[in-house]
Amino acid sequence: MTVNWRILKVALVVSLLSGCASTTLKNHYPTRLLVEPTTPLYQDELNLLKSSDILSRAKLTDEQRARFMYERGVIYDRVGLQLSARYDFRQALNLNPRLADAYNFLGIYSTLEGDFDSAYDAFDSVLELAPSYEYAYLNRGIALYYAGRFELSKDDLTTFYTKAPDDAYRSIWLYLAHRKFNPEKAKIELTQRVSKLDKELWSTQIAEYLLGNLSADKLVSKANEYLDSKNHRREYTEHLCEAYFYIAQQALHQGHLEAATQLFRLALATDVYDFVEYRLAGFELSKLEGEFE
Repeated sequence: MTVNWRILKVALVVSLLSGCASTTLKNHYPTRLLVEPTTPLYQDELNLLKSSDILSRAKLTDEQRARFMYERGVIYDRVGLQLSARYDFRQALNLNPRLADAYNFLGIYSTLEGDFDSAYDAFDSVLELAPSYEYAYLNRGIALYYAGRFELSKDDLTTFYTKAPDDAYRSIWLYLAHRKFNPEKAKIELTQRVSKLDKELWSTQIAEYLLGNLSADKLVSKANEYLDSKNHRREYTEHLCEAYFYIAQQALHQGHLEAATQLFRLALATDVYDFVEYRLAGFELSKLEGEFE
């Protein structure tokens, strides 16, 4: 008998969270549980084959080989093959030590391992090589956040926010860091920022939820309403990943650790490997499960 492990995983997560829904989750967190795992993109598989073929057959300069190694690493990362991605990024840097993008990925991986000093070094290298690389501020800010250095995290996330204040995700991460040491002021400032955002964007709905203007159930239901790309199914899955992650953040903030654990599992069940919310759901879950041991 063959077993579809993807379906089994989703069913198990939903079953676990449904058990919580009768208690803590009933009043505060989603009661309508939706999980839509992604499926591998054909184009990613094709690009992996092409990149590997070029790297094995073509005569390339070191700079060209580094770029192809990096591009293949990005695809490996997108399909969840992090060890293969890390190998390619390191090989790319051996060939071209000025490849800022590769340092950025290695910094993310170091953050997820709790090796914050290595993460800082990697993101510092990114900014030294490419001072305009905005996402290094986000990623270093997240590393500082998980290291408990919230005021420094806020500094980096403020820099990231000011470069595109119309991006709700930047406001969201700035708020998460700020509320760790000044929750009242953080909420006031997020309210002010949200008032200037486009109300028709999905990311704005997340910010409204964090402010208490939307229920968790409403946020989850809206995940299927704000779809822009041609691949609606994948975009819907991405929205669910984000929704469960930020609802879990609220659960953590309110001290509901069991609820947060199950919600992070739901975020992971979407298999959106290259989303920051997916990556951090796994990191958060490892920390929480350690607390329950």
